[in-house]
Amino acid sequence: MRPTLSIVLPTFESTTGLQRIVNFLLTDNRLDDRIEFIVSDDSKSDLIKNFVSKHKSFKYIKHSNTGNPVDNWNHGIEMSNGRYIHVLHHDEYYKNYKQLHDLLRILESSPDVVVLKCMLSKGHVSVLVPNWVKVKLLKKAHEILHFKNFLGSPSNIIFRNDKNYFNRSFIWLVDIDFYFNLMHKYVLEAWTVSEVEIFSDLVHFRGNSISISLRQSLQEIEKNERDNLIQIHELKKNFSLKNKLYFYFARALGYVSL
Repeated sequence: MRPTLSIVLPTFESTTGLQRIVNFLLTDNRLDDRIEFIVSDDSKSDLIKNFVSKHKSFKYIKHSNTGNPVDNWNHGIEMSNGRYIHVLHHDEYYKNYKQLHDLLRILESSPDVVVLKCMLSKGHVSVLVPNWVKVKLLKKAHEILHFKNFLGSPSNIIFRNDKNYFNRSFIWLVDIDFYFNLMHKYVLEAWTVSEVEIFSDLVHFRGNSISISLRQSLQEIEKNERDNLIQIHELKKNFSLKNKLYFYFARALGYVSL
């Protein structure tokens, strides 16, 4: 039987995210074959391999480290069997497994994309963007996503297992490029904005796989990638008057250079 959901866990020398999954499984074993956990390991050591060998719930896949963490994400996606895919990074997690049951019920309605509720955790918990704002922006002004990420990190999106891969040529804005690709592929009416919460642990954010791989100035990378987004997705041409005002205001501040 094909799983409903593949949760892809890209790893690199850290078992933090895996341990959270194990803790959940110890308290809830009702997920049976509806969910599979894919561990795509970019590590040089055997830390992840040894950890996973003690837990039968994980499917372990060794990835040959290319120096680009996005390749590891895509490797996990490629090896997934579920109808839907959720790329879950080590510093992001579900509040509890009830949320996963809620998510499975949502997936039964066959949406193309599910947007989760991004919760930021650093001493206290706050929501990144309220769901009603996400709905408004997706319907009315989704083009401004290129300089205001109102959806959150890749862990806040669940998408069909339909050869959807991240663009390895992007570093810092790889998530934004991916979201625009999903918007081109799936009509926004088939997107579901859900109340299922994903927590982002900001305490560990600075040590994530993307940030530690940067060799250039982050500001320079971000500006170049925003310009590339505008060209690739023809954002400037497709702007409404309202979005043009957003765009030119951002350009005046030096946020984009086109």
